[in-house]
Amino acid sequence: MRILLIDDSDTDKSKPELQDVFQDLMKALGHEVILAKTIFEGFFQCGRGQIDCIVTDLFFQPNEEPGAFSMIRFLTNQECNVPIIVVFDYAYFHTQIHQQAVELGFFEIIDKTNAVSEIKTALQKITDGDQRI
Repeated sequence: MRILLIDDSDTDKSKPELQDVFQDLMKALGHEVILAKTIFEGFFQCGRGQIDCIVTDLFFQPNEEPGAFSMIRFLTNQECNVPIIVVFDYAYFHTQIHQQAVELGFFEIIDKTNAVSEIKTALQKITDGDQRI
């Protein structure tokens, strides 16, 4: 499966960036990973086509609107039906964000603290043909 991984992880080199951890996991599971550090790079990669799944951070700087919400609106406008897995820090979680994510049709919403195991499970569901959030 070709996975677009969009994440603007901070540059704190004292700990591995989540993007590196996610990329290593996805490759170990046999997936091809296309990286994007910004939501705009993600839009560009989506426009090129042949993406089977998107794993993205929820918020991107300096945008005020959550990046993942912009991504799913873009895909909807392009009539592209690609599962999107959203990863974010539940410390910033609130019901309104979760409800908006559900309404927009994200495939899975994952807490960064449990992301490795939950992404593995979500990718397997997509590979098995599951189309639900």
